[in-house]
Amino acid sequence: MERTTTLAALPAVVALVPAPRPPEPQDHQAEAFEDGYRRGYDAGYEIGRAHAEAEMAERWRLAHAVVQRHAARPTWAELQRIRYGGDAA
Repeated sequence: MERTTTLAALPAVVALVPAPRPPEPQDHQAEAFEDGYRRGYDAGYEIGRAHAEAEMAERWRLAHAVVQRHAARPTWAELQRIRYGGDAA
């Protein structure tokens, strides 16, 4: 007597791939730490960038004032003309 097995007679195969595990508490803590660190870094970067830009703007303002002060002075030729009343060249 020959035995034949049909698919209906086989036990049901649920899945060959294991179901995903729920995240463990330490995984959640690590993700929360990474998220907080990233947000803090980004906020610190933005705040630091704003401070650096404000400092650079102030220094450029001071440099501009120095250049303007020197540009407002008379040139050598103008000084000669004022002193000696004519062309010095």
